[in-house]
Amino acid sequence: MRVVALIAVALLLSVRAPAAQSSVVENFYRGHSISMIIGFGVGGGYDLYGRLISRFMGKYLPGSPAIIPQNMTGAGSLRAVNYLYSVAPKDGSVIGTFSRTLVLAPLLNAADFDSRKFTCLGASLRTWSSASLRMPLPSGHGRIS
Repeated sequence: MRVVALIAVALLLSVRAPAAQSSVVENFYRGHSISMIIGFGVGGGYDLYGRLISRFMGKYLPGSPAIIPQNMTGAGSLRAVNYLYSVAPKDGSVIGTFSRTLVLAPLLNAADFDSRKFTCLGASLRTWSSASLRMPLPSGHGRIS
């Protein structure tokens, strides 16, 4: 009987914890705004998606913050990524959209950011990217006669 009572108390406490965390987040965002950094110029596809998401996303977040789109062009959105990584506050008040292939930049060259430290909040499209490498085969392997 005592084990059942302990389990019941544990369940009640675990159900209560997310509500407490939610109110802290709601208090943080209530009356504030979130900056949406768009890594491309006005009028393009990323700008359209960024502005569309900015218009509606706030009502789905605790506290219903306004989301303010801000364009930051340069180097195919690399400038925006470097800003998000190095300068922007890390408190949830700044989010961004940038070229989806830019997360590979640290693998391909000396990028000033670590892609693993970004968190994906979602995507407006489901797309797949792939890469291939062509190398000459040794003599007699894989040749069609």
